[in-house]
Amino acid sequence: MQISFKEETDDTAIKAGVVRCDDWLKSAYQIFKHPRYYLVEVLMKKFDPSFKPAELAWVTKDKLHRSDIVEVARQMSEEMTEGHDPEGIDYDNSYIRIFA
Repeated sequence: MQISFKEETDDTAIKAGVVRCDDWLKSAYQIFKHPRYYLVEVLMKKFDPSFKPAELAWVTKDKLHRSDIVEVARQMSEEMTEGHDPEGIDYDNSYIRIFA
């Protein structure tokens, strides 16, 4: 499942922007029903094309609940943007990928 960093405030718009494939298409409810291990990847792109996109992958060591994934992604994005000008990050083309 892939979720954009676009600053949407409407739940409908956020859900419409989620890209799903494989098991996420038919059984997202079952995936999130119980705590489990996840691989979370964050890709942050910058407007300056001379910079390579920054990528960070993190595999959970403990089983997480669905609500904890958002916190993990937030911590990862903060770590990746620390020391960088927030105006220079292309949030519309940056995303989080979650593998279960």
